[in-house]
Amino acid sequence: MSKKLPSDYPYIVKSIYRGRFVCRNANCFHVTASKVLINRALRFLDSLAKELENRKFKFQFIQDDLRNIIVAIKDNEQISFHISEGYKYHPINNEHRSELDKLLYRDKEPIPTGKLTFFVYALETKISKSWSDGVRLIEDELPNIINTFDSLILMQKQRKVENAIKAEQRKEFTRIFRENESKYYLEKSIYDIAMQESQSFVTLRNLETYLNYLEAQYLKEYGCLNNATLSWLSTVRKFAETQNPINKRIQKLNTL
Repeated sequence: MSKKLPSDYPYIVKSIYRGRFVCRNANCFHVTASKVLINRALRFLDSLAKELENRKFKFQFIQDDLRNIIVAIKDNEQISFHISEGYKYHPINNEHRSELDKLLYRDKEPIPTGKLTFFVYALETKISKSWSDGVRLIEDELPNIINTFDSLILMQKQRKVENAIKAEQRKEFTRIFRENESKYYLEKSIYDIAMQESQSFVTLRNLETYLNYLEAQYLKEYGCLNNATLSWLSTVRKFAETQNPINKRIQKLNTL
């Protein structure tokens, strides 16, 4: 009830989470509980750990960008778990409160419920399950909880097999899709080239029709073609022949 903050208040603030104690150090079991239930929670975890070790489970600390937890490991499969006491908020009166209380809670104070909940989570399958104090305490559910760890290990193994099969199926689907896509674009490119050639062919035929009409009109007008006119018509026809796609296409088809 001190009106001054204690010298170690940063540590106290760090160790309290919504009205309950929590360990945030490395290699800590994930426990969140009030002073009343903290020993019970630790005894439960002690019994759990011993039973799991009897079933060949080992415990390992994992730390990365997303996780900072201890997991139970068996056959290289990981199961995370934690035990937590619930809480609910109550309005509070700020008049007769210590400076530490005021720092921790402003308008509402979290009150522990006195009931523990145990959670397990399979990292691979993302399957979770929980047990809470009720008609039966979580200690009474310990055999069922232990069996759940084993069943989650088997489910994770099966999920890995299923995921591997799905990965192969996706890989094969991707391969077939890319082959079909490649075939489509190859056929489309052949079609596009053929369309360009046909347009060139039609253009050349129109050009020849134009030259024939021009020549006929010139003869009608002047009776004969002079050398300059003959040279001009010959030059156009000669160059047009070099642009004819038929000859080039026949040569290419002959080499297939």
